[in-house]
Amino acid sequence: MLDVTDDASIARAAATAGDTTLLVANAGVSTFARLTDGTEEDIRLETETNFLATLRWCAPSRRSWAPTAAVPC
Repeated sequence: MLDVTDDASIARAAATAGDTTLLVANAGVSTFARLTDGTEEDIRLETETNFLATLRWCAPSRRSWAPTAAVPC
C-alpha cells in the first residue's frame, strides 16, 4: 500500500515503477472542513495529501523544470 504522505513509501513505489514519464496524481482527501473553522489536523491532512504529496513524487525531477535561459514575462 502506498502512503503519499510518507517519503519512504513514495521511494519504494518509485523504485518499483522504474522509469516513469507520466504521473497521474490521483490521491485526494477532503475533511469538508473550511479553512476558517477546520482543525489544524484537518488542514494538515488535506495539504499533505492533496498538495505536498505531488511535490514529493516530482522531487527528483524538479531541477529539470528550471528554465535554461531567461524567459521574458
